[in-house]
Parts: sequence; C-alpha cells; structure tokens
Amino acid sequence: MNKKLRLTVAAVCAAAVITAPLSTAPVSTTFSAVSMTASAAASVLSGSRNFEFFCENAEQSYTLYFDIIDSNAKTAAVIGCLTNNANTNVTVPETATFRGVEYRITEVGSLAFKNQSNMTQINLPKYVTAIRNGGFGNCSSLTTVYCSPITPGYCDYALEEIGSTAFMNCENLDGTSFASNVKRIGARAFAGCTNMNYIYLPLLETMGQRAFAECSSLILADLSEATITAIPDRAFEYSSSDRNTVCEIKLPPTVQTIGYRSFYNVNGIRKINLSHVISIAESAFEDCHSLKTVFTGDNLYSIGNRAFFGCDPMTYFVCKNDNVWIGTEALGYDDIRNYQGKKQNFTLWGSSDSSSVNRYASNHGFTYKKTSEAAAQASARYADYEWHLPNIGTHWGNNYKYYFNSDHIPYANQTKIGRDFEGVCSGMATVSALTSTGYLSVSDYAPGYNNIKDIYFGSAPYYIPSKVKSYVTTVWSNSVQSYSYDYTTAGTIGEEMMLYAEYITYGADTAILTTPKHGMVCFGMEYRNDATDKNASYWDGWDARIMVYDVNRSFSNGKAHNVNDYIYVNHSDGTWTTALDPIYCDGQSFNRFSLVHDPNKMICTTYSCNLGAADFFNAIRAQQ
Repeated sequence: MNKKLRLTVAAVCAAAVITAPLSTAPVSTTFSAVSMTASAAASVLSGSRNFEFFCENAEQSYTLYFDIIDSNAKTAAVIGCLTNNANTNVTVPETATFRGVEYRITEVGSLAFKNQSNMTQINLPKYVTAIRNGGFGNCSSLTTVYCSPITPGYCDYALEEIGSTAFMNCENLDGTSFASNVKRIGARAFAGCTNMNYIYLPLLETMGQRAFAECSSLILADLSEATITAIPDRAFEYSSSDRNTVCEIKLPPTVQTIGYRSFYNVNGIRKINLSHVISIAESAFEDCHSLKTVFTGDNLYSIGNRAFFGCDPMTYFVCKNDNVWIGTEALGYDDIRNYQGKKQNFTLWGSSDSSSVNRYASNHGFTYKKTSEAAAQASARYADYEWHLPNIGTHWGNNYKYYFNSDHIPYANQTKIGRDFEGVCSGMATVSALTSTGYLSVSDYAPGYNNIKDIYFGSAPYYIPSKVKSYVTTVWSNSVQSYSYDYTTAGTIGEEMMLYAEYITYGADTAILTTPKHGMVCFGMEYRNDATDKNASYWDGWDARIMVYDVNRSFSNGKAHNVNDYIYVNHSDGTWTTALDPIYCDGQSFNRFSLVHDPNKMICTTYSCNLGAADFFNAIRAQQ
C-alpha cells in the first residue's frame, strides 16, 4: 500500500449509475473538486482522514475519503465521509482516478460511515465486495442501502461479505435486499436495527453471534435457500418483540445446530421448522411467548436446559428419537421458575414407551403418547366437530339461496347476499376447524349444543337451525380465497404442508385445505406403517396420507370423514393422489392445494368491516 499523502486536492471520481432493487434508481451524481460552502455547524465526519485521496460532491455537499487497497490490482476502499447537511443521499463512485491511475472502489472500509447521522441513503457501486467492521454502525438516519448490480436489471451484486457491527444500531434500516448475494455476516452486523422488517439471505454460509439481535420489528427472516449449518449464539435474541405480530423464521435444511439463546425472546414466532436439526442449545427459544409448534426430525439428539422454557401456548412437543437428551426445564415450563412453573396438560410424543422422552414425561408429571397412535386418536376426536348434514342447498340454503339473518347481514359480503346456493364449504370448514381447536365454542353460534355433529333436527325434513345457517354462511361470505397461502408446486405437496399436516395429529391447530373450487378440513396425517388398513389397495405406491374431512359427506357410522377422501402422498418427493371428486376443480384433476392454519387468515373481513378475526367472530355470534 502506498504511504499516506494527505493530499489537499480532490481526485476525479466517475459516478456509478445505480440500479435499485424494488425501487426507482437513484439519480447518478457527478463529482468535482468544487469547494463546499455549507455551514460547518451541521457537519458530520465519519471514518478516517488518514486518506490517500478524496472526492467532493458539491451538489449534495459531502466528501468521500479513499485508501488504495492494491496498487497492482488498482482497487481502493472508501474509508471516510464528511457531510454538511441532514438527509444526505451519498453515492460511492465505481471508480476514482488518482495521479492518472483509475482505481475500482471494491470495499467500504472499517468505520467508514460510522455515526454518520446525516446520511439517509447510501448507493454502493457494482464492484463493492465487502463492507468491513463497523462500516455503517450507528447510522441512525440510514433507511436504504442500494447496491448496483453487475448486470443491469439483475440482482447479481458483487457484495459477499458484511463485517462485524457493519450496520449495528441503524435503527431506520428496513431490510437486506442489497445483501442477496452475501455469504458471510459478522457478529452484531445488524444488531439493533429496530425498524428492520425482513431478512432475505439466500446465499449465506456463515453468521456471527448476535448478527440480528434486537431487530424488534422483524416479521420475516428467510434463510431457506442458504447453506448455513449453524445458527450461532444469540443470533436473533430480542428480535420481533410484539407478540401480536407474526414473525416467520425460515431455516434451510443444512442447519443442524441451534445456538445458545439464538432465538431468546423472539415473541412473534408461532411455529418453526427444525426437522433437520440435531442439537438445540440452552435457552435457544426461551421466552418465545407465542411459539406453539416446533417441527422436529428423527435425528434430534439434544435439547438444552430451558430450551423452550416460557413458550406460553406450547401444549405438546414431539421427539422422534427415543434417545434424545432433554435438559432441565427444557420442555413443559412457563414463566414461573422451578416446579411451580410446570404446564398443565402438557403432552410429550415419542416413538416408543422405553425412551428418554417417556422418562422425562414421567419424572415431570406430563402426559406421554406414542406417535404411531396419533392418527387414530385424531380421527376419533375430530368426529365431534363434523357437521351431521352435508353441504347441500336443502340443508344450508333458503329456497336454494344463501341465508343471512338480520343480525349477521352487517358483517356479510353484500355482493353474496341473495345469490343462488352454490355451496358453503369454506364456511362449514372454517367453523369446524376453529371449533375443534377451541377458537370458537359450539354454544356461541348454536345455543344448547356442545358438539357440531349434533346440530340438526333429527326428523325429516332435516335442516340446520336458522341462526347456525346464517352464522356459517356469514363466515363463508368472508372466507379466505383458495389461491392464498399456496403450499403446492408443480403437482407436488411441499414439505411445509406435509409437516403441518402431520403435526395437526399431535396437537397443532387444525387447518383449512382448499382446492380452486372446494374447501375442506385437514385434521392430520398418517403413515402407512401405523395404519390398521395398510394392506388396502388404495395404499399401493404411497407411504403416508393427509387426513381430510370433506364437508360434502353425510355423517354416518360415527363420522363424516372417509379414507377414500384422504390425500395419499409419497413423503420423499411430495407426489400425491386422491379419490375426491374432480368436479371441485372444474372437471380437471387437483392441481393445487392451499393450507391455512392461522385463524386470522381463515377469513377476509375487508368486504364488510375492518374487524380482526377475533372481533369478527365475536360480532356475528348468535344471540343467546
């Protein structure tokens, strides 16, 4: 590296033309050596003044300072910045010419923009491959980072490395769209980015401790395409602080270990897929106050002390490995410490009676059940939540038109009132699913009844009580659209859908399963080896089946669901078959399934009101 010359003349900089993903490209800026005249009172200096050359931008009133990285390769780093005005948009040039030599700007140096409170936007050139430690730390006004792609119109950014504390405490930064090609992220790189909503890192290979800690507004961290093998200690602790806002964490199948306190107090998580994980460290999910469902796999062998302590809605946990080690208060305990904090009615599922899981359950007074018996129990249990009468106009319509009574009309989709009866499957399925999981009480909409299967007048002509009919059709008129929350692609059922279907049998919320023309209920999944009818011909070529209740079935022999309706799947590749009537898809075979398990997404109240799901169901309950 050349010795520092502390030059007092500006180098000539060629400005980059920035292509901004998901936004309009910023205007390119021309640099010159014109002196700045802005008041020094508002000036903010960041990074090093021990530079080899600098560039001034007269229009935006800032100066960038550079250091030569490699004189042979002709590369340089931006190492400092002086701004004179608030709300400054800074553009780092692609190249800078110094003493007749053109240098590519390939790095943001350590601390280059740290504490640069005047800067609201930074535009990085296409040659930048690394942002060094603390490069943008404490940039409290920074909202947007733009990277110019190597190929215009694509997202092939050169940026591969983000150092430790690089964006720490950038409290207004909203996401990581500029980091889609990043492979390495250092410790605390984005810690304290309290406005960050989303993280998308498809090429990530390594991550430092506390990399995304205290990102309190986080709603999505998508690492599903990454190749990272471990989530480090405290990686996301104290992120997603609002219990009422759902946060989704998508991990890749390469992740095998979950570090100490890695998701501590991440309150927005409802469920997480750990089916490829072999080790969960101490306090990994402690005080995740909304976490209910954890998908686990056959190779999980260690669950650390207090790993799931304080996960308030968690009522069950599945351990498929008989020899898994379970630490102190790892499962089944809430906020009150020690024995007094033990959950009531907590269930542990294991594959055999002679297992460490069964011993843990016995030692702590929890219920133990075998996974092989889950499907049979779900089938027997769900019969109470099936409508005795099927979805046909004589039962549910009013002269073959939808029925809404005066109490429910204000909450119905007005465009559907008075329409000819074409079925009310989604309403029946939604009410059935939410009742089975305790979100609704049968007596709320059918006074005098405790089970859905009993709601009908038992002598001909059979019909549904008018208030119940109105309630269900009102839910139907606000039902979720079948094309939403799609879990199938190219004729196969995805892993996430099959995992959730399986976990419904263990205690996860029942889900609505829809095709483009029909709604039904998914209440579990069964493996062929566990089925009493495993030698039947309909099993040929398939190793599992998703259990569904088709609301067009009549109730008989104690239930309305039927094995002929079940969706038979190859668990390894997601291929499937079903005998369900293809008329649900306009005469074509089923080409898409959607699975909706969040009660807040089972209805769409925008048609008639702005109520949330809970308020909507409260509003349309029948009068006692």
